[in-house]
Amino acid sequence: MHHPLSFLKELHQRELEKIIQHNVDIVIYGHVHDENMHIEIHPTNSNSKETIFLRCPQLHSSKEDLNGYFILKTKRNGIDLVFRQWSKRRNSFQKGTEFIDNDEGVFSYVHKDDLIEDIIQKELEEDLNESLEIMGYTPSWEERILTKEWCNRNTNQTIIYYHDIINMQSNTLVVAPANYGLTCFGKYLRMRLWEIKKQHWLWIDLDDFKISQLDGKFGRLKSTRNITQDEIKGIVIDNWTFSNSSSQTLLDKLKNNHPNIRLIILGHSDQVSSIEGMDCDDRLEGFKVFYLNDLPRKSMRSIVTDFTKDHHIKTNETDESSIILDRLAMDLDEINMFRSPTNCIHMLFAFREDFNERPINRSRVFDKILKNLFKDSGMRYNNELTEDDCKLIMGALCFHLFQNENHQFTENQLKNIVIDSYKTKYSSEDIEDILQILINNKIIVKSSSFYKFRAVFWEYYFTGFKMYQDEACYNTMVKNKNYLIPEIMEFYSGSNPKCNEAIDLLNEELERLLHSVQDGLGFKPFNPYPNFKWNLNEHILGKSKDELDSEIKASRLPTHIKDDILDKNYDQTRPFNQSIQLVMEEYDVLNLMFIVKSASRVLRNSTLANEDKKVCLFHNILLGMREIANVIMYLSPLLAKNGYGGIGGANFHLTGDFPSDLEKCVHVIWRVIPFNLIMWFRNDIFSDRLSYMFRDTIMNSSSEPITRHIAALLIADTRPQEWDKYIRHYISEIDKNSYYLGDLNATLKHNYSIATLDPADESKTRTLIKSCIAKHKLGVKNPGKDTINKVKDDTLPPRLV
Repeated sequence: MHHPLSFLKELHQRELEKIIQHNVDIVIYGHVHDENMHIEIHPTNSNSKETIFLRCPQLHSSKEDLNGYFILKTKRNGIDLVFRQWSKRRNSFQKGTEFIDNDEGVFSYVHKDDLIEDIIQKELEEDLNESLEIMGYTPSWEERILTKEWCNRNTNQTIIYYHDIINMQSNTLVVAPANYGLTCFGKYLRMRLWEIKKQHWLWIDLDDFKISQLDGKFGRLKSTRNITQDEIKGIVIDNWTFSNSSSQTLLDKLKNNHPNIRLIILGHSDQVSSIEGMDCDDRLEGFKVFYLNDLPRKSMRSIVTDFTKDHHIKTNETDESSIILDRLAMDLDEINMFRSPTNCIHMLFAFREDFNERPINRSRVFDKILKNLFKDSGMRYNNELTEDDCKLIMGALCFHLFQNENHQFTENQLKNIVIDSYKTKYSSEDIEDILQILINNKIIVKSSSFYKFRAVFWEYYFTGFKMYQDEACYNTMVKNKNYLIPEIMEFYSGSNPKCNEAIDLLNEELERLLHSVQDGLGFKPFNPYPNFKWNLNEHILGKSKDELDSEIKASRLPTHIKDDILDKNYDQTRPFNQSIQLVMEEYDVLNLMFIVKSASRVLRNSTLANEDKKVCLFHNILLGMREIANVIMYLSPLLAKNGYGGIGGANFHLTGDFPSDLEKCVHVIWRVIPFNLIMWFRNDIFSDRLSYMFRDTIMNSSSEPITRHIAALLIADTRPQEWDKYIRHYISEIDKNSYYLGDLNATLKHNYSIATLDPADESKTRTLIKSCIAKHKLGVKNPGKDTINKVKDDTLPPRLV
């Protein structure tokens, strides 16, 4: 209202006061040109309900008054007033520091009954943020989803959200692997239980708890919050494991002594079998069991977007978040890491210092992660230890673990191994410090009385460095055929870019395996594609153009559609398999697939190796991919009949929609082989430094047709400099009705729909799609601009970015 109450007649004033008393929380008034701000809090009834009276400053006056205004912001338990005052000197509004005596010009008020609540809320928020903090950075909370079945993103699966857990009355078990974000989820639940329902919940961490401490924990919570036992509504129990007898003892005691208190148990497990069996345990009678899912791409997208606001990651693209997200998802999948917030943040910190859109050298990424871990690491004894010392110590350990085929160790074993390798270079305290840093950052975890690496790629990384640092170690690993493990060879060549000896070895082994697989199949490679004709594939990873158009019209964000599509190809269970890859000589086909990956990664990293050796390795890699295509063609009748099949240790299965008719199914399998080969190997082999090898293969019309087509698809998929020039040349040399033209067109459409493209590449892809269609329909050998313009835009698929 404009006038204050005192300006009204007494009768009107009393009547308005009654209305305000029962119905109004805030009264805003003005009229009085007084630069002294008045904020009055009047108790208005027996329940001490408060009404806030706010007198506004004058916004415009011809006098020499202080002019300004305030912005009223309401919050759960009070208000904030943000004052702005007019500055004649600057001719603009500034912070209202002359209205309110503080540097920000902000007045905050909390209802008196909510003061204790505000303290509790702040305490719970700070506890959550402390758990969220990673390397000095506190990410925003990302909504986590739960399901009733483990690792199931089926669209018919019931999704459980935090508010569903809060509103339940039954005891609850939430299960997830370690380092998955389960502790943070529990602290978020506890905070929201207070914020929404005003419930007091006790927190128990079984990693630092004894049964005798239970009564003391209850007492401290009652004392600090001035509450009774009955006001404690529940307990969150973290780090629960059934292998720990004290866990069951605590559960029995709580059920007997506090039967009315609700329990939320956070069960950590690293094994799929253990996780899947938890809901069958008799000791969980009465509990509802849910499984915490890892992050979908849309949540990873939010993490990337928030991180890049505070920490710039330099890219050469306009859509930086999408480029970084694509690389993040690729690396987590290739390195076999969980899609957890912690893993995402660690990788993003590494990207901040050295980012490239393509995975040129992952050793550098892990070097950066280690370097960040050793910053302000709080070592007790020797602050001069660095990530290089860590690589030497852990390299000696991991080589020993590989030799003995036992991937668990004790602290004393670690010390003995380091002493054998480096004599007196490192003290016992140095080794303890290194071990503790890796434990603190969940790189090494304790399992019973032994330690082990949380994820096997760290073993590969340290072993690869040891092979580079110690020639005897390299020779031993080669003797044991560990070069068939792609990750080891990737990290070895990442540390040793001049690895001619490894290239010679891989060339020799590739040639041997090619002959072995051909002899095993009993027939030479053949090419069915000249008999196939153009077959336009409008499906984008399982969704047709009509389906995509329909979802866009239903107002779903295109980026979310893209993320959902790409999530369908992500296997949540794969990171649970952290076993070391076994090398079995009798599995020729499987070994061929492994060595193609190994050779591809070595080729990508070998920037200083002999050029002739590299070219030879490149051609052998393409021949290896060609032979894998031949294996799938050989197995296609079995795949069409059963949906799965295998030979030489390699197993394949069909996913997605395939025809029920066997003959048609075989033909569809043959058609999609090149696309699948690209999906399997593109992230292993391609780098911009190697694009000239693919270019030469495409430009050479005498190249073997299938390997030439694979090279063309890979160039279209990765889009190096001048890529459209090579694809135009390829289009000009293939038949207008050929399978190759139709398959290339399908790949280009796939990329146009869901790939992150800068404006130039988007335009090039659009033109090349129309060029394929123009050649097919009009028969022009090399369609020019006028011919391409005759193809309408409605032939293009929708963009989902």
